[in-house]
Amino acid sequence: MVETKLDEVGVTIDVCRDCRGVWFDWFDGEVSSLARHLDTDPGQPRTLATPRCPRDGQGLEPQAYLGSGPRVWRCQGCLGLFAARDQIAALQDFHHVMPNTAEPIERTSLLARLWHAFT
Repeated sequence: MVETKLDEVGVTIDVCRDCRGVWFDWFDGEVSSLARHLDTDPGQPRTLATPRCPRDGQGLEPQAYLGSGPRVWRCQGCLGLFAARDQIAALQDFHHVMPNTAEPIERTSLLARLWHAFT
């Protein structure tokens, strides 16, 4: 993986040298929005038979992005997301049809989250 900075949004993502797929950590931001800053040329990407998480080595599970979007691979351990290079354009298109009814993410302190988990 090669770290690539998306200067427009101040986020660093990782791009696979071999397949040109993109790894998004769970804290990077909304994936379809970030995908808008990537080129859509798939070139000659290699398909990975069994993708593995670059963070913890676990196998990745295929799923539809946000339940109805393009197919991506999710790590159940670190919650990161891998998008094959040929899915970047589909993620960009999905961004335009995403519902705007999402609740904002509440940024609570670690202590408050731990208190909630144990009560």
